[in-house]
Amino acid sequence: MLDAITGYNQLRASERLGVQGTVMFRLGSLRYFHLAYLGRHSPDDAIRQTLTDIAPGPDLILEGNGDVWRFGDTPKRGKRSFTYDAATDLFTDENYEAYPLSYDIDQIGAAKKKVAITFDDGPDPRWTPQILNILKEKSVPGTFFVIGVATSENPEILKREYAEGHEIGNHTYTHPNFDEITKTQIRWELNLTQRLIESTIGVKSILFRPPYGIDHQPEYAEEVAQLPIAQDMGYLIVGQKIDSHDWQQVAGAQIPEQEIINNVMRQAEDGNIILFHDGGGDRAHTVLALPRIIDALRAQGLRIRFGFRPHWQNARRSDDAAVDRRALAGSRGWLHFRNLSLAARGNRHHLYRRHRAGQRPRANHRHSGAD
Repeated sequence: MLDAITGYNQLRASERLGVQGTVMFRLGSLRYFHLAYLGRHSPDDAIRQTLTDIAPGPDLILEGNGDVWRFGDTPKRGKRSFTYDAATDLFTDENYEAYPLSYDIDQIGAAKKKVAITFDDGPDPRWTPQILNILKEKSVPGTFFVIGVATSENPEILKREYAEGHEIGNHTYTHPNFDEITKTQIRWELNLTQRLIESTIGVKSILFRPPYGIDHQPEYAEEVAQLPIAQDMGYLIVGQKIDSHDWQQVAGAQIPEQEIINNVMRQAEDGNIILFHDGGGDRAHTVLALPRIIDALRAQGLRIRFGFRPHWQNARRSDDAAVDRRALAGSRGWLHFRNLSLAARGNRHHLYRRHRAGQRPRANHRHSGAD
Protein backbone atom coordinates (compact mmCIF):
# COMPACT_ATOMS: atom_id res chain seq x y z
CA MET A 1 0.00 0.00 0.00
CA LEU A 2 1.52 3.29 -1.08
CA ASP A 3 0.45 5.49 1.79
CA ALA A 4 2.06 8.73 2.96
CA ILE A 5 4.70 6.94 5.05
CA THR A 6 5.79 4.69 2.19
CA GLY A 7 5.62 7.58 -0.26
CA TYR A 8 7.87 9.65 2.00
CA ASN A 9 10.51 6.91 2.07
CA GLN A 10 10.36 6.45 -1.68
CA LEU A 11 10.82 10.17 -2.27
CA ARG A 12 13.82 10.27 0.02
CA ALA A 13 15.35 7.26 -1.77
CA SER A 14 14.76 8.76 -5.22
CA GLU A 15 16.35 12.06 -4.18
CA ARG A 16 19.52 10.21 -3.12
CA LEU A 17 19.65 8.58 -6.54
CA GLY A 18 19.67 11.98 -8.18
CA VAL A 19 16.06 12.04 -9.38
CA GLN A 20 15.17 15.65 -10.11
CA GLY A 21 11.39 15.37 -10.25
CA THR A 22 8.54 13.07 -9.25
CA VAL A 23 5.19 12.37 -10.89
CA MET A 24 2.37 10.47 -9.17
CA PHE A 25 -0.52 8.74 -10.92
CA ARG A 26 -3.66 7.96 -8.94
CA LEU A 27 -4.84 4.36 -9.32
CA GLY A 28 -8.26 3.06 -8.37
CA SER A 29 -9.28 4.16 -4.87
CA LEU A 30 -5.76 5.17 -3.83
CA ARG A 31 -5.79 8.68 -2.41
CA TYR A 32 -3.22 11.33 -3.02
CA PHE A 33 -0.74 11.06 -0.16
CA HIS A 34 0.39 14.30 1.45
CA LEU A 35 1.21 16.42 -1.56
CA ALA A 36 2.97 18.82 0.77
CA TYR A 37 5.92 16.44 0.68
CA LEU A 38 6.28 16.67 -3.06
CA GLY A 39 8.89 19.33 -3.68
CA ARG A 40 9.95 19.42 -0.03
CA HIS A 41 13.49 18.15 0.35
CA SER A 42 13.80 18.92 4.07
CA PRO A 43 10.50 18.34 5.92
CA ASP A 44 10.78 19.09 9.61
CA ASP A 45 9.38 17.20 12.61
CA ALA A 46 6.24 19.37 12.70
CA ILE A 47 5.41 18.44 9.12
CA ARG A 48 6.13 14.76 9.69
CA GLN A 49 3.89 14.78 12.77
CA THR A 50 0.88 15.70 10.64
CA LEU A 51 1.02 12.14 9.28
CA THR A 52 -0.49 10.85 12.52
CA ASP A 53 -3.90 12.20 11.45
CA ILE A 54 -5.57 10.63 8.40
CA ALA A 55 -8.47 12.36 6.68
CA PRO A 56 -11.39 10.26 5.35
CA GLY A 57 -11.08 9.22 1.74
CA PRO A 58 -13.19 10.90 -0.96
CA ASP A 59 -14.66 7.67 -2.30
CA LEU A 60 -17.86 6.00 -1.12
CA ILE A 61 -18.58 2.56 0.28
CA LEU A 62 -21.74 1.32 -1.47
CA GLU A 63 -23.39 -1.92 -0.39
CA GLY A 64 -26.29 -3.94 -1.70
CA ASN A 65 -28.54 -3.12 -4.63
CA GLY A 66 -31.56 -0.90 -4.95
CA ASP A 67 -32.88 2.61 -5.47
CA VAL A 68 -33.47 3.49 -1.81
CA TRP A 69 -30.54 4.61 0.30
CA ARG A 70 -29.65 4.27 3.97
CA PHE A 71 -26.48 5.71 5.47
CA GLY A 72 -24.88 3.11 7.72
CA ASP A 73 -21.93 5.27 8.69
CA THR A 74 -20.52 8.75 8.16
CA PRO A 75 -16.87 9.73 7.61
CA LYS A 76 -14.41 9.20 10.42
CA ARG A 77 -10.80 10.28 10.64
CA GLY A 78 -8.04 7.72 11.05
CA LYS A 79 -4.97 7.71 13.25
CA ARG A 80 -1.54 6.12 12.98
CA SER A 81 1.73 6.07 14.84
CA PHE A 82 5.20 5.65 13.38
CA THR A 83 8.89 5.39 14.15
CA TYR A 84 11.22 7.84 12.43
CA ASP A 85 15.00 7.47 12.13
CA ALA A 86 16.57 10.92 11.90
CA ALA A 87 19.95 9.50 10.88
CA THR A 88 18.59 8.02 7.65
CA ASP A 89 15.62 10.40 7.31
CA LEU A 90 13.34 7.39 6.85
CA PHE A 91 10.33 5.95 8.62
CA THR A 92 11.19 2.51 9.94
CA ASP A 93 7.78 1.41 11.25
CA GLU A 94 4.14 2.46 11.26
CA ASN A 95 0.92 1.27 12.86
CA TYR A 96 -2.70 2.11 11.98
CA GLU A 97 -4.53 2.66 15.24
CA ALA A 98 -7.79 3.62 13.51
CA TYR A 99 -8.66 3.38 9.83
CA PRO A 100 -10.24 6.38 8.09
CA LEU A 101 -13.74 5.71 6.79
CA SER A 102 -15.92 7.42 4.21
CA TYR A 103 -19.73 7.29 3.86
CA ASP A 104 -21.05 3.73 4.10
CA ILE A 105 -24.30 3.55 2.13
CA ASP A 106 -26.75 0.65 1.95
CA GLN A 107 -28.58 0.55 -1.38
CA ILE A 108 -31.80 -1.31 -0.71
CA GLY A 109 -35.01 -2.26 -2.48
CA ALA A 110 -33.94 -4.31 -5.51
CA ALA A 111 -36.67 -6.62 -6.83
CA LYS A 112 -36.80 -8.49 -10.10
CA LYS A 113 -39.48 -7.64 -12.64
CA LYS A 114 -41.05 -4.94 -10.46
CA VAL A 115 -40.95 -1.20 -10.97
CA ALA A 116 -42.40 1.89 -9.31
CA ILE A 117 -43.33 5.03 -11.26
CA THR A 118 -42.48 8.37 -9.65
CA PHE A 119 -42.99 12.02 -10.55
CA ASP A 120 -41.05 15.08 -9.38
CA ASP A 121 -41.65 18.83 -9.20
CA GLY A 122 -45.43 18.99 -9.05
CA PRO A 123 -48.22 19.42 -8.50
CA ASP A 124 -48.80 21.35 -11.70
CA PRO A 125 -52.35 22.46 -12.64
CA ARG A 126 -51.81 21.67 -16.33
CA TRP A 127 -49.82 18.42 -16.35
CA THR A 128 -50.54 16.60 -13.07
CA PRO A 129 -54.31 16.12 -13.67
CA GLN A 130 -53.56 14.63 -17.11
CA ILE A 131 -51.05 12.24 -15.56
CA LEU A 132 -53.53 11.28 -12.86
CA ASN A 133 -56.11 10.52 -15.53
CA ILE A 134 -53.67 8.20 -17.29
CA LEU A 135 -52.73 6.39 -14.08
CA LYS A 136 -56.40 5.92 -13.26
CA GLU A 137 -57.22 4.65 -16.74
CA LYS A 138 -54.30 2.19 -16.63
CA SER A 139 -54.89 1.19 -12.98
CA VAL A 140 -51.31 2.10 -12.12
CA PRO A 141 -50.09 3.47 -8.77
CA GLY A 142 -47.63 6.33 -8.70
CA THR A 143 -45.53 8.29 -6.25
CA PHE A 144 -45.49 12.09 -6.41
CA PHE A 145 -42.52 13.91 -4.88
CA VAL A 146 -44.02 17.33 -4.39
CA ILE A 147 -42.46 20.77 -4.04
CA GLY A 148 -43.85 22.85 -1.19
CA VAL A 149 -44.32 26.03 -3.22
CA ALA A 150 -46.25 24.19 -5.94
CA THR A 151 -48.31 22.32 -3.34
CA SER A 152 -49.30 25.53 -1.57
CA GLU A 153 -50.64 26.83 -4.88
CA ASN A 154 -52.42 23.58 -5.83
CA PRO A 155 -53.61 21.85 -2.65
CA GLU A 156 -56.62 20.28 -4.39
CA ILE A 157 -54.33 18.37 -6.74
CA LEU A 158 -52.39 16.98 -3.78
CA LYS A 159 -55.68 15.90 -2.24
CA ARG A 160 -56.64 14.16 -5.47
CA GLU A 161 -53.27 12.36 -5.67
CA TYR A 162 -53.74 10.97 -2.20
CA ALA A 163 -57.45 10.25 -2.58
CA GLU A 164 -56.77 8.16 -5.68
CA GLY A 165 -54.33 6.01 -3.76
CA HIS A 166 -50.97 7.40 -4.82
CA GLU A 167 -47.92 7.91 -2.63
CA ILE A 168 -46.72 11.37 -1.63
CA GLY A 169 -43.06 12.25 -1.09
CA ASN A 170 -41.16 15.35 0.04
CA HIS A 171 -39.08 17.14 -2.61
CA THR A 172 -38.26 20.26 -0.51
CA TYR A 173 -40.13 23.54 -0.46
CA THR A 174 -38.25 25.63 -3.05
CA HIS A 175 -36.20 22.99 -4.96
CA PRO A 176 -32.74 24.36 -4.08
CA ASN A 177 -29.40 22.87 -5.02
CA PHE A 178 -29.33 20.54 -2.05
CA ASP A 179 -25.57 20.41 -1.61
CA GLU A 180 -25.24 24.21 -1.71
CA ILE A 181 -27.53 25.17 1.18
CA THR A 182 -26.99 25.15 4.94
CA LYS A 183 -28.13 22.43 7.31
CA THR A 184 -30.60 24.87 8.80
CA GLN A 185 -32.15 25.58 5.40
CA ILE A 186 -32.37 21.85 4.68
CA ARG A 187 -34.39 21.32 7.85
CA TRP A 188 -36.61 24.30 7.04
CA GLU A 189 -37.19 23.02 3.49
CA LEU A 190 -38.20 19.58 4.69
CA ASN A 191 -40.19 20.70 7.71
CA LEU A 192 -42.21 23.30 5.77
CA THR A 193 -43.12 20.81 3.07
CA GLN A 194 -43.88 18.10 5.61
CA ARG A 195 -46.23 20.34 7.55
CA LEU A 196 -47.92 21.47 4.37
CA ILE A 197 -48.51 17.86 3.29
CA GLU A 198 -49.84 16.93 6.72
CA SER A 199 -52.15 19.93 6.95
CA THR A 200 -53.53 19.21 3.46
CA ILE A 201 -54.10 15.43 3.48
CA GLY A 202 -53.76 14.57 7.18
CA VAL A 203 -50.75 12.25 6.97
CA LYS A 204 -46.99 12.53 7.09
CA SER A 205 -44.66 11.32 4.40
CA ILE A 206 -41.44 9.48 5.22
CA LEU A 207 -40.25 9.63 1.60
CA PHE A 208 -37.67 12.14 0.45
CA ARG A 209 -35.99 12.65 -2.88
CA PRO A 210 -33.33 15.37 -3.04
CA PRO A 211 -33.62 18.02 -5.75
CA TYR A 212 -31.60 17.02 -8.81
CA GLY A 213 -31.88 13.45 -7.63
CA ILE A 214 -29.39 10.64 -7.07
CA ASP A 215 -30.00 8.85 -10.34
CA HIS A 216 -26.32 8.64 -11.27
CA GLN A 217 -23.81 6.51 -9.40
CA PRO A 218 -22.19 8.97 -6.97
CA GLU A 219 -18.44 8.84 -6.75
CA TYR A 220 -17.31 11.39 -4.19
CA ALA A 221 -18.24 12.13 -0.60
CA GLU A 222 -19.20 15.74 -1.27
CA GLU A 223 -22.03 14.55 -3.53
CA VAL A 224 -23.89 12.93 -0.62
CA ALA A 225 -22.68 14.95 2.37
CA GLN A 226 -26.06 16.61 3.04
CA LEU A 227 -28.24 13.53 2.69
CA PRO A 228 -27.69 12.11 6.20
CA ILE A 229 -29.51 15.17 7.56
CA ALA A 230 -32.73 13.98 5.92
CA GLN A 231 -32.19 10.46 7.25
CA ASP A 232 -31.63 11.82 10.75
CA MET A 233 -35.02 13.54 10.42
CA GLY A 234 -36.59 10.13 9.79
CA TYR A 235 -36.85 10.05 6.00
CA LEU A 236 -36.18 7.28 3.54
CA ILE A 237 -33.94 8.65 0.80
CA VAL A 238 -35.35 7.63 -2.56
CA GLY A 239 -33.30 7.65 -5.72
CA GLN A 240 -34.06 6.38 -9.20
CA LYS A 241 -31.94 4.25 -11.46
CA ILE A 242 -34.34 4.53 -14.39
CA ASP A 243 -34.35 8.13 -15.59
CA SER A 244 -36.73 9.05 -18.40
CA HIS A 245 -34.69 12.21 -18.99
CA ASP A 246 -37.95 14.04 -19.63
CA TRP A 247 -36.29 17.04 -17.98
CA GLN A 248 -33.94 17.41 -20.94
CA GLN A 249 -34.46 20.03 -23.60
CA VAL A 250 -33.34 20.28 -27.20
CA ALA A 251 -33.40 23.73 -28.78
CA GLY A 252 -35.50 24.99 -25.87
CA ALA A 253 -38.15 22.26 -26.13
CA GLN A 254 -38.70 19.03 -24.20
CA ILE A 255 -37.11 15.98 -25.81
CA PRO A 256 -39.45 14.01 -28.13
CA GLU A 257 -42.00 11.54 -26.84
CA GLN A 258 -40.25 8.58 -28.47
CA GLU A 259 -36.94 9.49 -26.88
CA ILE A 260 -38.54 9.46 -23.44
CA ILE A 261 -39.96 6.02 -24.17
CA ASN A 262 -36.62 4.73 -25.43
CA ASN A 263 -34.82 6.09 -22.37
CA VAL A 264 -37.10 4.23 -19.97
CA MET A 265 -37.23 0.94 -21.85
CA ARG A 266 -33.47 0.87 -22.35
CA GLN A 267 -32.97 1.07 -18.57
CA ALA A 268 -36.01 -0.95 -17.52
CA GLU A 269 -33.97 -3.88 -16.20
CA ASP A 270 -31.38 -1.66 -14.48
CA GLY A 271 -33.40 -0.61 -11.44
CA ASN A 272 -36.81 -0.50 -9.82
CA ILE A 273 -37.78 3.18 -9.68
CA ILE A 274 -38.59 5.27 -12.74
CA LEU A 275 -38.28 9.06 -12.71
CA PHE A 276 -40.71 11.31 -14.57
CA HIS A 277 -41.73 14.93 -14.00
CA ASP A 278 -45.22 16.35 -13.65
CA GLY A 279 -44.02 19.91 -13.06
CA GLY A 280 -41.13 22.27 -13.54
CA GLY A 281 -41.69 22.97 -17.22
CA ASP A 282 -43.40 21.72 -20.37
CA ARG A 283 -44.35 18.07 -19.75
CA ALA A 284 -46.51 17.53 -22.85
CA HIS A 285 -44.27 14.76 -24.15
CA THR A 286 -44.23 13.09 -20.75
CA VAL A 287 -48.02 12.94 -20.87
CA LEU A 288 -47.90 11.43 -24.37
CA ALA A 289 -45.17 8.93 -23.53
CA LEU A 290 -46.56 7.70 -20.20
CA PRO A 291 -49.38 5.41 -21.43
CA ARG A 292 -47.13 3.88 -24.07
CA ILE A 293 -44.43 3.25 -21.48
CA ILE A 294 -46.91 1.60 -19.12
CA ASP A 295 -48.05 -0.71 -21.90
CA ALA A 296 -44.46 -1.48 -22.93
CA LEU A 297 -43.40 -2.29 -19.37
CA ARG A 298 -46.28 -4.69 -18.95
CA ALA A 299 -45.59 -6.30 -22.32
CA GLN A 300 -42.02 -6.87 -21.13
CA GLY A 301 -43.33 -8.75 -18.10
CA LEU A 302 -42.67 -5.98 -15.55
CA ARG A 303 -45.17 -5.40 -12.78
CA ILE A 304 -45.86 -1.80 -11.77
CA ARG A 305 -46.25 -1.58 -8.02
CA PHE A 306 -45.78 0.84 -5.17
CA GLY A 307 -42.14 0.97 -4.21
CA PHE A 308 -42.76 2.36 -0.72
CA ARG A 309 -45.98 2.60 1.32
CA PRO A 310 -44.79 0.93 4.54
CA HIS A 311 -47.34 -0.93 6.65
CA TRP A 312 -46.44 1.29 9.60
CA GLN A 313 -47.27 4.56 7.85
CA ASN A 314 -50.48 6.10 9.13
CA ALA A 315 -52.17 9.41 9.80
CA ARG A 316 -50.46 10.22 13.06
CA ARG A 317 -49.41 13.66 14.21
CA SER A 318 -46.34 14.82 16.13
CA ASP A 319 -44.75 18.04 17.27
CA ASP A 320 -42.04 18.06 14.62
CA ALA A 321 -41.23 16.64 11.24
CA ALA A 322 -39.25 13.68 12.51
CA VAL A 323 -40.92 10.45 11.43
CA ASP A 324 -40.96 7.09 13.19
CA ARG A 325 -37.39 5.83 13.04
CA ARG A 326 -38.55 2.25 12.70
CA ALA A 327 -38.57 3.19 9.03
CA LEU A 328 -34.81 2.91 9.06
CA ALA A 329 -34.42 -0.30 11.04
CA GLY A 330 -32.96 -3.47 9.61
CA SER A 331 -31.21 -1.93 6.65
CA ARG A 332 -29.30 -5.09 5.78
CA GLY A 333 -32.15 -7.48 6.23
CA TRP A 334 -35.64 -7.27 4.75
CA LEU A 335 -37.45 -3.98 4.37
CA HIS A 336 -41.15 -4.78 4.17
CA PHE A 337 -43.62 -2.76 2.14
CA ARG A 338 -47.35 -3.21 1.89
CA ASN A 339 -47.53 -3.79 -1.84
CA LEU A 340 -43.96 -4.54 -2.71
CA SER A 341 -41.53 -6.40 -0.45
CA LEU A 342 -38.08 -5.45 -1.56
CA ALA A 343 -35.10 -7.48 -0.45
CA ALA A 344 -31.80 -5.91 0.43
CA ARG A 345 -29.06 -8.30 1.43
CA GLY A 346 -25.73 -7.33 2.93
CA ASN A 347 -23.32 -8.44 0.23
CA ARG A 348 -20.59 -5.84 0.52
CA HIS A 349 -19.13 -4.50 -2.64
CA HIS A 350 -17.40 -1.25 -3.50
CA LEU A 351 -18.40 0.63 -6.59
CA TYR A 352 -16.37 3.41 -8.10
CA ARG A 353 -17.99 4.48 -11.35
CA ARG A 354 -17.98 7.64 -13.33
CA HIS A 355 -21.18 9.62 -13.72
CA ARG A 356 -23.43 8.47 -16.47
CA ALA A 357 -22.84 10.17 -19.78
CA GLY A 358 -25.34 12.95 -20.31
CA GLN A 359 -26.08 13.59 -16.63
CA ARG A 360 -28.47 16.48 -16.39
CA PRO A 361 -26.79 19.87 -15.85
CA ARG A 362 -28.00 21.76 -12.81
CA ALA A 363 -28.02 25.17 -14.38
CA ASN A 364 -30.26 24.32 -17.30
CA HIS A 365 -33.47 23.12 -15.69
CA ARG A 366 -35.56 23.75 -12.63
CA HIS A 367 -35.65 20.13 -11.49
CA SER A 368 -34.49 19.29 -12.76
CA GLY A 369 -9.43 6.00 2.35
CA ALA A 370 -6.31 6.10 3.71
CA ASP A 371 -3.78 8.45 2.17
